[in-house]
Amino acid sequence: MSENPKLQLAHDYVCQTENHIFLTGKAGTGKTTFLHSLQDLPPKRMIVAAPTGVAAINARGETLHAFFQLPFGPYIPGAEAVQRRFRREKINIIKSLELLVIDEISMVRADMLDAVDFVLRRYRQNDLPFGGVQLLMIGDVHQLAPVVKRDEEAILRAHYQSFYFFGSRALQQAGYVSVELDHIYRQSDPHFIRLLNKVRNNQLNEQDLAQLNQRCHPEVPDAQGKLPITLSSHNRTADAINVQQLDNLSGRAPCFEAEITGDYPASQYPMAASLSLKVGAQVMFTRNDSSGDKRYFNGKIGRVTQVSNDHIKVHSPGDEGPLHVGKEVWENVKYTVNPESKAIEGEIVGTFTQCPLALAWAITIHKSQGLTFDSIIIDAGAAFAHGQIYVALSRCKTLQGITLRSPLPISAIKTDVQVAQFSENVQRHPPDQAQLLRDKIHYQQKLLLQCFDFQPLWQALNYFVDQCQQHEQRLTIHSEVALDALCDRTYHQLISVGDSFQKQLQAHFSVQVPPENNDYIQERCQKAYLYFTAKFPLVLIDCLLNFGWSCDNQELNKTLDKALQALQEQVMKIRVGIDSCQQGFAAQRYLQSHSESQLSAAQTKQRKKEKGKENGEAIYAQLEHPKLFQHLKAWRDTTADELELPRYAVLHQRILFACAEALPQNKKSLLKIHGIGKGTMKKYGEALLGIVSDYCKQQGIDVEEDLKSEPEPESESETSKAPSKKENTKLITYTLFREGKVINEIAKIRGLKPTTIENHLAYFIKNGEIDLTELVDNTLIARIRTMFKRHQTQELKVIKEALGDDVSYGQIRMVAASQPLPEAD
Repeated sequence: MSENPKLQLAHDYVCQTENHIFLTGKAGTGKTTFLHSLQDLPPKRMIVAAPTGVAAINARGETLHAFFQLPFGPYIPGAEAVQRRFRREKINIIKSLELLVIDEISMVRADMLDAVDFVLRRYRQNDLPFGGVQLLMIGDVHQLAPVVKRDEEAILRAHYQSFYFFGSRALQQAGYVSVELDHIYRQSDPHFIRLLNKVRNNQLNEQDLAQLNQRCHPEVPDAQGKLPITLSSHNRTADAINVQQLDNLSGRAPCFEAEITGDYPASQYPMAASLSLKVGAQVMFTRNDSSGDKRYFNGKIGRVTQVSNDHIKVHSPGDEGPLHVGKEVWENVKYTVNPESKAIEGEIVGTFTQCPLALAWAITIHKSQGLTFDSIIIDAGAAFAHGQIYVALSRCKTLQGITLRSPLPISAIKTDVQVAQFSENVQRHPPDQAQLLRDKIHYQQKLLLQCFDFQPLWQALNYFVDQCQQHEQRLTIHSEVALDALCDRTYHQLISVGDSFQKQLQAHFSVQVPPENNDYIQERCQKAYLYFTAKFPLVLIDCLLNFGWSCDNQELNKTLDKALQALQEQVMKIRVGIDSCQQGFAAQRYLQSHSESQLSAAQTKQRKKEKGKENGEAIYAQLEHPKLFQHLKAWRDTTADELELPRYAVLHQRILFACAEALPQNKKSLLKIHGIGKGTMKKYGEALLGIVSDYCKQQGIDVEEDLKSEPEPESESETSKAPSKKENTKLITYTLFREGKVINEIAKIRGLKPTTIENHLAYFIKNGEIDLTELVDNTLIARIRTMFKRHQTQELKVIKEALGDDVSYGQIRMVAASQPLPEAD
């Protein structure tokens, strides 16, 4: 590639910038070779698409209609382009996509490109043209044109000045660079190349046309008495020639049927599914030899020398002898994501297996695109479309190899005025190395600032907190940090620091040196990595991991789930970007981490379809008495079913949580719980107190004295403080323990029973703030754990009875708090 500066320039633009690129060039300049080199070593997460089935197969990609599920017919800008729901796998690919390659762009209509733009913006949730995906458009507008039916023309004319791809509104908004390849590999004769260029640019004069028409002479057979292949402007002409020539041969004509597996639509067959051959038939190989021996290639002409039901032999000029032709396999590829490597890969969903041959006395000019021949007959006097004559003439290596069946009228050489003007503009503004450097620097600067842009995270956090606070009366929130405090510390330790760091980077940006080569910026990025990787878990991540809520309103649960999920996705996106700066900033490394985070977020979202259940389980883990909550919830649900009431109409879930935390032992303590009034007490008080009392007895819980007795009535303001009182009493115990006091001392100081102190300390063992061995010796720990394993139960009473009186409930509770309990049978 380095031998061709234009190809290298195109490659650098694809790999090192975000610019959209139109790669063009005359026939035979290496466009397809360039595409295949990108596929062999993909520089970014990319897919390849083409406007037709044959073009897609040749490009080793999918059709635009299939991948983007576009409707057949015109697309009106602003209308819905998607008629069917996308598979989640397809959405994941679109979200993580970085480069979209469209081959044979000359046949893509402007409205089709705008429909692609609509899909990308919609599913990537990005309002930039094409959803921020880079486009590489490959093709030659002087070759085959887009097809616009007569009834579609009037509809599209109202919205587009040109039907060619460059008329796309999205593309015009986005802008692009054009790289025109100029080294021709197919032809070497300067005179023939000059004539082809004049046909291409509609610059033929009478003398030039006369030179071309000198190739109009009787068709001359080769040394074996055979005629060259005919390129025809119409299907019916090519088919008629092939049928007639085959009929002229004597002998039987075995028929070879294609083997088709999986998903392979007939519209995408690379050749005829039924192939009839006779000895002497002129055939063309329809693909390259997949064995690697390079015995044949796509477009090679030969003669059938032997044919039977199970084998074919073909001899081509220049070969030492006939080739045995086996079957080749064409693959219908759909793009998928590798769950391990996160790479976009082509998944084979269908195959088409057939002998890679087609009758080749004649083929259409359309099917000849991309092929090369030593000699051809051109039947194009009735050419009807722009570019047909140029495509036909440029298939041949030499002017001497061309035979015209009839003289070419000047009217047959059609060049669209819009194409001519477009091509002239492409040639007038070619990019150079200086522009490439500017675009490369701009691209790296944009990516680096994006890496430390925390504003989307800040917006997601504020939205989530706002939703929680708007509905705080309907929620029971379980969080280690108050939401306002979480916002405050996130802003001061992350958001504002990120903003300041971005300004610092911008102050040191250079118009001559890319960030990757700026030593100061590389040093600052590594230091930023150290700061933010230390701060993110402390400030935000750990809090989100331990955050939970309870709510009976399913719609509100969905809203909060979605808001929290969006927040977590932003955190993940920023973290992987920062992690990519551990060794300094590198655009390729950042891009890879960014796209992988998109996939991880999508896969996490899929795993959390039952988020409500997971959220509930996380909340249970934070409760001191999760089993009691489950008992209360089961009673509430059964009661609601019996009364034919919604569950929240009996008791809100947050009230059940409060009961499981407060352990009310009498009516007065039950009335302290927010949400329980005299009416609720009258209906359900006895049942609630009974469940709590039974649980406490079963678990050997010695409830504090102030909860056992019937206290004097308190004011409403005092009642509302009850939950914090219970939390404070644990903290007082914890503080005294950390001062070096033992359980009995703490109990004496506080006027509580030792078992109550043990319950307090078990809470902090569960949270990881106290190590179990500080309170229970290893021998007793092993003994208690053995009983849990043997009895496979969560009931502390069963374990206590098995261990005897020398082990207290408090010690059992501490061991239980230090590890997950086995599920009861």
